[in-house]
Amino acid sequence: MLELQKSKSVFGSRLSHIWYVFILQDIALFLFIPSARQYPTDMLQMATLQRSGNEVFPFTYISAAGLFVFAFLSLRKKTSFPKALILAIAFPFAATGFFEQVYQTIGYFELGPSTFWAGLGLLIDLSFILLILSSVEFWSISKTFYILLATFFAGFVVWSAIGFPQIYGTNPQIALAFNVPLKVLSYILFASLLGFNFRGSKISQRQRFQNRS
Repeated sequence: MLELQKSKSVFGSRLSHIWYVFILQDIALFLFIPSARQYPTDMLQMATLQRSGNEVFPFTYISAAGLFVFAFLSLRKKTSFPKALILAIAFPFAATGFFEQVYQTIGYFELGPSTFWAGLGLLIDLSFILLILSSVEFWSISKTFYILLATFFAGFVVWSAIGFPQIYGTNPQIALAFNVPLKVLSYILFASLLGFNFRGSKISQRQRFQNRS
């Protein structure tokens, strides 16, 4: 039992170093790929409300802020203030990156590269998603997570099946009806990693190790 707990602690601490990988990767992108250099400025302007974005942005901003607060308060119960703060920052980035990874990939194949970007943007989004692995030692697994995940992908399947309409296209109302709920759902999905569930069925990673012992 003690050996398993020690092994889990070492595993978690090693994954925490993914922060450094993320930072080095994005520094390399910004240094060597000119088109990526505007990305940090754009994100900072949106975070400080200097840019309003599109009709979906208010929902994104509120959801991201809510997820950060929820993640910080949840993690603070389990670890130190500095670590909880750093790990909590990863959650809204990962949720945004996860949504964009799916959204942009489907859009690329449905509507073409002239409408949706790929490549560099998806690489940055992927780094956001991988960043959340730094908090894996504090995750909990529940039926809620799988239900939310299935609902998320089902929503994109339906959206794609009707032609993947966009907010700047001919059916903006339909696009908003899919875009906003699915984006908010991505934040709820990542919040569920930290333990909330509808039926109290969560099984933490720590409990899994204890059960195996």
